[in-house]
Amino acid sequence: MAENGLQARTGPQPVIYGADREIAHYVSKGLGEEFSIYSRAIGFTLDGKIVGGVVYHNYRGTGIEGSIYTTDKRWCNRHNLYHIFHYPFEQLGCKRFTAITQTRNQSSQTFLEKLGFKQEGLIRQAFEDDDGILYGMLREECRWVNHPKRQKRQILT
Repeated sequence: MAENGLQARTGPQPVIYGADREIAHYVSKGLGEEFSIYSRAIGFTLDGKIVGGVVYHNYRGTGIEGSIYTTDKRWCNRHNLYHIFHYPFEQLGCKRFTAITQTRNQSSQTFLEKLGFKQEGLIRQAFEDDDGILYGMLREECRWVNHPKRQKRQILT
């Protein structure tokens, strides 16, 4: 169990499911954004402490947006990246996954590009005091779930 008594799965590091509101609140506090109570979320822990989360929001049938926040770079590994991308592409069957970051947040831009997201455009005044850069990843571009040894399985319900 994680520090808040939330359900965690075992693996290289536990992944938290079924605590959408708690993880969304964690990500919301970190990013300074509010998410719908209908958002879905996955959390990541190290040593029993929540150190990261992804909130899925703005689902439109063929696409969904995700927001990631973390306080420890060690959360990022193939195991967790598989879980992040499995939900939109495998479970929901989305064709695209969208992310938006501030124009001045170079580290997030670099991170998204290393994950395989492609820069698609500028969103003027997307944030309180900054423009946003629109990133997208198509299902066939996602190397985290497009692996022949991966079996399809349901993670979030």
